[in-house]
Amino acid sequence: MRKNLDVSGIGWGAFWAEQPFFLQQQWAELLPLLQAGKLAPVLGRRYPLDQASQALLELDQRRARGKVLLDVR
Repeated sequence: MRKNLDVSGIGWGAFWAEQPFFLQQQWAELLPLLQAGKLAPVLGRRYPLDQASQALLELDQRRARGKVLLDVR
């Protein structure tokens, strides 16, 4: 409130109910761009699955830079 900021949320459930194939359509368009190297997502730290709590802590403490990845291999 002090900085005159507002927080909003979105209820995706109703959207997905009306457009169940939206995500597939989006990936169909994005995947070729990723494979061609035309998109460069900012990737942060990679954690093994057994350290998922550390990954969540990084997000919770706002220390994450880019996407935090969980490696399930």
